[in-house]
Amino acid sequence: MEFVYGETLDFGEDIRDCMELLHCAAYLQVQPLMRACGRRAEGLLSSEVVAEVWEAAHTLELDRLKSRCLRFIIENYDACRPEKEPTIKETMKRIPAFFDVILSALAPGQGAATKLGKKSVDS
Repeated sequence: MEFVYGETLDFGEDIRDCMELLHCAAYLQVQPLMRACGRRAEGLLSSEVVAEVWEAAHTLELDRLKSRCLRFIIENYDACRPEKEPTIKETMKRIPAFFDVILSALAPGQGAATKLGKKSVDS
């Protein structure tokens, strides 16, 4: 409620709390809070949670957050490889679109930056 009344909100360092608040904000359709949670989640990404955050962004249709997750995976691919990170492997099995997006972004050639969401994220 602090956020709704214009006060600042301390998200802390726990991304799971941030994601829980994001889901609540989406349920209540509080767009400014959804954006704030999404921005905070971007700063808390790690190989252990990036698949979970991408899945939430995919479900909630948060394109910027999905793009940031994908960029994180590409930039930290060694730590995010499915063989090293079970959450990524599980998400790839459960949601084929996740695998497709990563594969497309890793593919060399024209359009790779667009697949990473560079245009929509940086604008």
